[in-house]
Amino acid sequence: MASRNAGPGGHRGHTDAEHLLEERGEGHAKPHFRWPGQAGRIAVTGAEELSALIRPSGFYRQKSARLISFSKAVCSAGGLMALSGDEERAERVLSSISGGVGRETLTSIMLYALNFRRFVVDKYTLRVFSRLGLGDFSRNTRALEDMVLGGEREWTVDELKNYHACIVELAKEHCRKEPVCTGCPLSDACSYAMERMFP
Repeated sequence: MASRNAGPGGHRGHTDAEHLLEERGEGHAKPHFRWPGQAGRIAVTGAEELSALIRPSGFYRQKSARLISFSKAVCSAGGLMALSGDEERAERVLSSISGGVGRETLTSIMLYALNFRRFVVDKYTLRVFSRLGLGDFSRNTRALEDMVLGGEREWTVDELKNYHACIVELAKEHCRKEPVCTGCPLSDACSYAMERMFP
C-alpha cells in the first residue's frame, strides 16, 4: 500500500480510505440509505398519512411533501430502473423536484438507489476529512467529490458505498463532535489527533 503520508499527487485521502476499509472489513459497515418503498405507492399516498408514517424521523411534514414530489418525479420518468441507465437524465430529474433536493440527498440517491459512481459528502465526511488535514470543504462540497473521484484510484460503486458507510461509522464511534481518538484506526495519520497528542 502507498505511503499514508503521500502528498497531493499521491492523494493521501485514498490511502487513508484504504486503511479504513482494511480496518473495518469491506462488508462490515452497511450503507445508511434505504429506499423506503415503491415510488408509485408513495406518490399516491396522502401527505398526512405519509407524515404519520415518518414522524419519528423529524421534520416529517416537510419530508413527506418532498418524498411525494420525489416519487411522482421518479414515476413520471419511468421509474428507478429507467433513471439508472442515464446518469445525466437522473441528475436532471432529481434536481427539478419541487421543494428542492440538496446535494447530499442527490448524491445519496445517485449512489445508493441508482448505482452511479458518486461520493456522498455529509457532515461526517466533512468532519473526518477536515480533522485528517485534507482540507475544509464545507463551502465547496463538490471539490471534495471531485478530489475523491478524480484521483488515481478507480472506485467501484460498491467500494464508494462501503467507503461512505465506514466514514459514518468512524464519525459516530471516534470522530464525534467531541472526538474519541483512542483506538481510532486513522489516529496516526490524523492531524487533529497528532495536535492533541503533541500540542
